[in-house]
Amino acid sequence: MAISRVKTWIAAEVLTAATLNAEFDNILNNALSLVSPWTANMAAGGFRLTGLPLGTQSDPSLQFTGDTNTGIYSPGADQISLATGGVFRLRVLANGNVEVFADLLAYRFVALDNSTYYADLANAGISLLIAGRVGIGTITPTASTLLDLTSTTAAFLPPRMTTAQRDALTAINGMIVYNSTTGAMNYYKAGAWTAI
Repeated sequence: MAISRVKTWIAAEVLTAATLNAEFDNILNNALSLVSPWTANMAAGGFRLTGLPLGTQSDPSLQFTGDTNTGIYSPGADQISLATGGVFRLRVLANGNVEVFADLLAYRFVALDNSTYYADLANAGISLLIAGRVGIGTITPTASTLLDLTSTTAAFLPPRMTTAQRDALTAINGMIVYNSTTGAMNYYKAGAWTAI
């Protein structure tokens, strides 16, 4: 809405309080259109912004005064992202998945179905399921496992320690370590360490 005159003045006309107040009220009631480029895109009474550009991580659509590379933007249809310092930090995707980026690592929280979620750390196939299972090298750990290590190019490397370090542990049946003093795998069974 643009501001228009309440009254057109003619020479030698007397300015009255009522006319002055009407002009002043007109300016106040319509001032938003002078100071905000969003006015034309605001739904009346709904405070909804429309017509914004998508923006980018280095030039977000909604920015803070004096910090033009920090704010909110949309990388694509039905997505919203937050950027700080011109770098994408948080994104909500159209399917509800959430991605977080920090210190060169990407963390993705993904809904596999209505009850199972996993965190894909740095897209490396590390998953932490709500069901209490951890998968490394897989985003779908086997249902009967607590820890599922999946690889065709790497091996499992257990904790490595000397006999003295092993004996300093508060051992529990089922523990496994590599004994670097004897060069053998050891497991704890029936209250004693045994070489495999």
